[in-house]
Amino acid sequence: MLRQDADFITSGAILHLMIKDKKVLPEYLTLALNSEVVQQQAERDAGGSIILHWRREEIENVVVPIVDIKIQQKIAEYVEKSFYLCGESKRLLDEAKDMVEKEIEKEIEKEY
Repeated sequence: MLRQDADFITSGAILHLMIKDKKVLPEYLTLALNSEVVQQQAERDAGGSIILHWRREEIENVVVPIVDIKIQQKIAEYVEKSFYLCGESKRLLDEAKDMVEKEIEKEIEKEY
């Protein structure tokens, strides 16, 4: 799921999906499409000897369980929180790394 518009070209092997039915939130659909249920459908339907391919008509017939919109909204909140915490985690990790590097540089300067 793209969280914002982006200026890039994707591979022809990537299928772009757009949500037409407003009864399905994008965050929920993202999780549903990556769920074990949908993964099993892909494994069942995919063809190819080395690299498995899921044909467009099979993707069009995938069964995605749709839950009540209130549950989807709660799931969307968790997804948003997860993205936020992931970003915060990366920021804190970068900050800690910078602090350690600065301390190492100080110790090296003391030795010389």
